[in-house]
Amino acid sequence: MPPTDKSGLEMRQSRTPLERVHTTVFGQSFSRCGNFLAVCDNLGYVTVYRLSDALSSNSRKTNLHPHYYFKASDYSIYSIITHDDFLICGGENMISGWLWSDIISKSAKISWSLKIPSSGSDLTEANSLEVCKEDDVLYAGCGDGKTYTWKLDSGVLSGSFCGHTDVIQDIHLTGSHTLLSASEDGTVRIWGMSYTIT
Repeated sequence: MPPTDKSGLEMRQSRTPLERVHTTVFGQSFSRCGNFLAVCDNLGYVTVYRLSDALSSNSRKTNLHPHYYFKASDYSIYSIITHDDFLICGGENMISGWLWSDIISKSAKISWSLKIPSSGSDLTEANSLEVCKEDDVLYAGCGDGKTYTWKLDSGVLSGSFCGHTDVIQDIHLTGSHTLLSASEDGTVRIWGMSYTIT
């Protein structure tokens, strides 16, 4: 059997010619069941693919089209992760949670949202998201050089990690007691959870 090129999952079919040229995919996340892949872009869309359709040995070009897409934000969405039953999207000044069951049934509606602190009229984007499953705490590495934390059960902003002098591009949790953050200031910082400022 000849190999099949699976490299071309197509974005939304209704994009304008200008959108086709200027769409940037910033992140991707699998559903908990592993059957769907969601990607986020600079136009505020989340596009979802059914992987079984796209990866089957007899798939056709039509199977490479999205299962579903929806406008999740008026601004860019920079980060996307799955936690429990939710797809979590990080954009500008906002992080939002969407139920995967609603997305799969093509009726996405926002389930909850968290406001990212900002100073003045500047928008602060969430470039990287992580969840500590043990504590049910969401971490967001942001454009203001800080990593913010929220308790997901209450939606309360519980603290921040401050010290970078430029945009945080990526964060990573190692276990439940250490956070790493990589910044455009040229540093990677290692944080013990006792350093959280509340």
